[in-house]
Amino acid sequence: MHLFEEIPVGGAVHAIGRVVKAGRSVLVTSIEFLDEAGRPLGIGHGVFMTAPDPALRIPTGRWALEALSLLRGSLWEPIAQRLGCQRTAPGVASLPCTAEVLNAARTLNGGLIPLVVEEAVLSRTPA
Repeated sequence: MHLFEEIPVGGAVHAIGRVVKAGRSVLVTSIEFLDEAGRPLGIGHGVFMTAPDPALRIPTGRWALEALSLLRGSLWEPIAQRLGCQRTAPGVASLPCTAEVLNAARTLNGGLIPLVVEEAVLSRTPA
């Protein structure tokens, strides 16, 4: 996600989602975030692939929202540390391939790529 403007507190944010391309095994989507006046606040995109195991299914309902609504407070350790992401050299970071970083298709959870990029950038920042 790329935000152009600060998200207004108390105002409504509208999202417009689109399918960019739907193939046999890959779905590419985009989303545009607008404020109440229709001004762009940001954009995002997602790429989804079919799982190699046809038995894998996303649970239906609001299970994710309900589970997240029970969480409160801060993380007890930085997410990079929790996942074992290490700064191995200036401009280089490494994320071990463990069960915690894999999705249901047993591939790297795409949301963690920015985490590794951020750690690599931070490794070049003077302490």
